[in-house]
Amino acid sequence: MVSSEIVPFIKTGGLADVTGALPRFINNKKFNVICILPFYSSIKIDRSQITEAGIVTIPESGVCLKGGVFRTVLPGSSVTLYLLKYGPYFDRDGIYGDAEGDYNDNDRRFAFFCRGVFEICRLAAFKPDVIHCNDWQTGLIPLFMKTLYSNEPFFSSTATLYTIHNLAFHGIFDPGRVINITGLPWSIYSMYGAEFYGNFSFQKSGIYYADFINTVSRRYSEEIQSPESGMGLDGLLRSRKATLAGILNGVDYDTWDPGKDKLIKTNFDITMIAAKKENTKHLCRICGLFYDSSAPVIGMVTRLTEQKGIDLTAAIIDKLMQRDIRFVLLGTGDEYYHKIFSEFAERYKGKMYISLRYDEELSHLIYAGSDIFLIPSRFEPCGLGQIISFRYGTIPVARETGGLADTIIPCRSGEEIDTGVNGFLFRDYNSGALYETLVDALNLFADKEQWGKLIDNAMKADFSWSVSAAGYEDIYRKLCIRNEGLK
Repeated sequence: MVSSEIVPFIKTGGLADVTGALPRFINNKKFNVICILPFYSSIKIDRSQITEAGIVTIPESGVCLKGGVFRTVLPGSSVTLYLLKYGPYFDRDGIYGDAEGDYNDNDRRFAFFCRGVFEICRLAAFKPDVIHCNDWQTGLIPLFMKTLYSNEPFFSSTATLYTIHNLAFHGIFDPGRVINITGLPWSIYSMYGAEFYGNFSFQKSGIYYADFINTVSRRYSEEIQSPESGMGLDGLLRSRKATLAGILNGVDYDTWDPGKDKLIKTNFDITMIAAKKENTKHLCRICGLFYDSSAPVIGMVTRLTEQKGIDLTAAIIDKLMQRDIRFVLLGTGDEYYHKIFSEFAERYKGKMYISLRYDEELSHLIYAGSDIFLIPSRFEPCGLGQIISFRYGTIPVARETGGLADTIIPCRSGEEIDTGVNGFLFRDYNSGALYETLVDALNLFADKEQWGKLIDNAMKADFSWSVSAAGYEDIYRKLCIRNEGLK
């Protein structure tokens, strides 16, 4: 399992949550799993728990670079994690970039990491049946497997699985530079390879050369085969339809458990849902909001970008705040929206609170203390927010796209709450549709009996990793059978 970020060591988004959880839920009696991650200087790790594993030599631009390899374990498991250290590339404050933008040598950094994965496997004497790659930072691995390592006996039975967590991030670089860095043949730079509108795409490399591909929800796997959502790769993805699957992400129910969560004010479960209100009171108090049991709290934990529908949210704030509601938002993103929402918070002091930072404790409290969780995304490969909100009895209002559509069974205006109904969806990407759906939710909130049924349904939903891991195990088995057939 190879990733550029893994919880709890390093995280910028949902990719880290997935790669930190999935390996722990793969059946260790049937599969032996190791993880590989860059050793960033900013990584969160108990240094006393790591050991040196050795040194690997990695060719780059005609010279050989030395990378240090370290070993530890994924917390709460027996899964070994290998860390690849190379100061010039990974001893930086950011993972992918800084305040000025992406690092201009990300092609070198992640080409080095991808090549290092093969050498770490050799160093550890770990002959992988499958290398499970995640997003563009690992996109060169399937390409290396089919070229530079195609005749290596050590990897003769190795297949590659490439998971697309977000197709929007391509990993685009200058082709001449990538070829020079990696030593790859120019023959791979074509429309039937890594070329993407005159550039070299790490993302396309992963998709084109991997033996199997998956995305993180069934709906998203269908959406990315269309011109509207395919980000220029829809034709390639349609051509790979037979080897493309959608497996919904899970959530670690040990981490996100309102009955045991140490970061919230009062623990509760489905049998004592009234205790949830203590978290609502606490959330309002620490955010400087006026608490009123009849005024629903709308929460958001999000990136402030248009992918996440923050433009739609901004468009309805003035109208929404005329209602008797409270609004809490936590996240960072575009400076333009930082400014806008800071102004909103000042204008609606006592009813709105905005926190433009990363705050794990506040995120848990927002999930536990909010009544409604807002996710108006333009597109959403899977989304973990709605799954976590179910767990805490907080009802999602979301756009009908990707994993949101796969997980939310929508309430219909004027209808009784049936078994399974657990949230609200709107289809058209516009502020009017968002506002109307929010109003439906606010109206239902006033009906305590119906709202209670909605909470009950949400908290009974099962999106644990044990369900999702079974889908990955099935792909691993198929790839192992494929390996046997090639021997």
